[in-house]
Amino acid sequence: MDAALPALGAALGLAALQLADDNVPDLVGLDWLGFVVPSLAATAAMMFASSGDSDAKSIIGGYVVAGAVAYAVSVAGIAYGETIAAVLTMVGQSVLDMNHAPAAAYAYMTAAAAEEGDMMGALATGAAGAAVLVAVHHVWHNHLKPMIDDKIKSN
Repeated sequence: MDAALPALGAALGLAALQLADDNVPDLVGLDWLGFVVPSLAATAAMMFASSGDSDAKSIIGGYVVAGAVAYAVSVAGIAYGETIAAVLTMVGQSVLDMNHAPAAAYAYMTAAAAEEGDMMGALATGAAGAAVLVAVHHVWHNHLKPMIDDKIKSN
């Protein structure tokens, strides 16, 4: 059961990302807003496998840094932009004390796919998805998981 609980928490987080991605952009009239990127699955795995509360600053901040760097590299048209974006993201995260490895993967992917001028899409998707995961993790870690643990112990 110890292995199943983190997986269940991650499943809730990833399902929340899908729900947000399917509904929020239409609700707020921002068709460029997204919540689902592959690197967030790695973020969810790391967050829900940990025993403590998530470091929201590093997780959300890491994705903001990654989006900004990926956008800048994409607009600049730098050769090997994906690699440069990932490396600069790691440097920026380190300088700002916001280290979150999956965000470097987000920078790599976003620099490869970013359309020139799509700053909000590059900045918002990773950060918005990370914010959803942080919120779900907080509810999971502080409310749902303790209830499940108590039920398991009482049986």
